[in-house]
Amino acid sequence: MGVSPDYNISATPNLPEISNPQALKLRQLSLLSLSSTPHLLTYRHLQQALSLPSSRALEDLVISTIYAGLLTAKLDTLAQRVEVSSVASLRDLKPGMIREMVSILEEWDIRCVNVLAELEGQVEDVRRKALKERRREAANEKARAKAMGGKDKGNVKLVGKRAVGEEGNGMEIDEGGAGTKARNAKRGG
Repeated sequence: MGVSPDYNISATPNLPEISNPQALKLRQLSLLSLSSTPHLLTYRHLQQALSLPSSRALEDLVISTIYAGLLTAKLDTLAQRVEVSSVASLRDLKPGMIREMVSILEEWDIRCVNVLAELEGQVEDVRRKALKERRREAANEKARAKAMGGKDKGNVKLVGKRAVGEEGNGMEIDEGGAGTKARNAKRGG
């Protein structure tokens, strides 16, 4: 995971010659590595680190890296700086990075387990409330049935607001509330 200056043919004679596209890719990836330290992103430093002859060559490299989707950055030509906002993580891991990654993943795992436990608790609360509501509704239904006569519960069924028995004669059921008071007032009672 070296950077462009590490691949110096004159200093290391056993390295093969690289083509222009390979050199461009090596410089782009080197730029990604250098972008992790924002205080070093001056034109002068980047030109030296990437073995570039001019500011224009550096700008071309940064632009090609942006278009390749490897870097999100702005060129500040007045201040002679490259302002990086994000870097694609396409490089090899540095030695020792695996421990850090494992630590981050373990922390994420703990957070996930805690969130799952909280969600399971909320689901259990919803189930408890639903069961309580069903029991309350059953008790209310039982009380209504008892209030309607209780003896022939099996022979009475509700049709609209009327209870109809075996003989088919219907009787209006008062459910109470504001509507009952209004009806009773109209009837004179």
